[in-house]
Amino acid sequence: KYKGKAEGEVERRVHLNAVNSSDLFGSLGYPSPARLIPMLVDEAYVDPAFEITGITTETEKPAEQVKPVVAEKQPEKTPIADSGSAAPPSVVVNKTPEQPAATKPVVEKTDTPVKQAPVQDRWVNSDTSLPKKTASIDAQKAAVAKAKQPVAKPADPAAKKSAVDNAEVNRQVKKIQQMIQQKVHAKELVQQVVDTIACLGLQRVVFSVRVPQQKILLGRFYAQDESVSQLENFKIPLDKPHVFTRLLEKSQHIWLNDGNRAKFWGLLSSQTKLMLKTESFFAMSVFSNDHCVGLMYADKIRGQLTADDYKKFQALCRMLSKGMMDIAKPRAESTG
Repeated sequence: KYKGKAEGEVERRVHLNAVNSSDLFGSLGYPSPARLIPMLVDEAYVDPAFEITGITTETEKPAEQVKPVVAEKQPEKTPIADSGSAAPPSVVVNKTPEQPAATKPVVEKTDTPVKQAPVQDRWVNSDTSLPKKTASIDAQKAAVAKAKQPVAKPADPAAKKSAVDNAEVNRQVKKIQQMIQQKVHAKELVQQVVDTIACLGLQRVVFSVRVPQQKILLGRFYAQDESVSQLENFKIPLDKPHVFTRLLEKSQHIWLNDGNRAKFWGLLSSQTKLMLKTESFFAMSVFSNDHCVGLMYADKIRGQLTADDYKKFQALCRMLSKGMMDIAKPRAESTG
């Protein structure tokens, strides 16, 4: 349901999206989406910025003042509300305090068109006032719909950035293809692939090789974001079976995440866990024919790994594997 993510992680990312879009909404004059988060926790709380005013306050007050008798006795005088709304208020204000008993009929007549009739119309299904209420609701709906339209605009900067990133990745992939055609040294090709994987937004990328005598995987080629903690000495022991030893058995890959962490994470040594400083990563073994060349590792210290990242990571590892076989072909032919 959540593409392998835990519900708590999905909720956290939704909250982050709300917070990250706050600046944009503020610049457009709309309430910040982050203000909705407390409303998710406490259903009884309603942020004033998201309260619809103008309907409840307008109908609740007059509802206490209006007497049903008035509406029944004088339904024919309701149209007066549209003709003389300027003069009657002064008459009501001046006469009501001085002559409360004698002016009751006058108050009812003058007050009905100004205060009572429009409110009574809302509840008695008068044809003259219902369109006004409908228009008010329609106006609010239109305002809400208009407020929703700019939400699509935030995708523009991200789309531009994504297009730039994709263009850079495409350039790096073409460079890999050219290097394979030119039969460059395998070390140059490996470093180029490592750099290209880093262009995907993966912050720490390491290609490690197996040292049989010491029974370890040792990092040889690196591409790391300087703003995150560095993998300065990538070294994983192979003396006991775990997720990395299984990867080296044949060409295969893994995305360690919430769905499989319980199965694989506990098998790693405490030294390896301390070195990695993350519980989520990509890893894939690279083979040239039947020979294991090494293992590609990549992760993100800040941000989340995605299915798209994983797909492209695999594709680049396969390109490296095929490239190394193509580079080795002429040598095999000449030696034969």
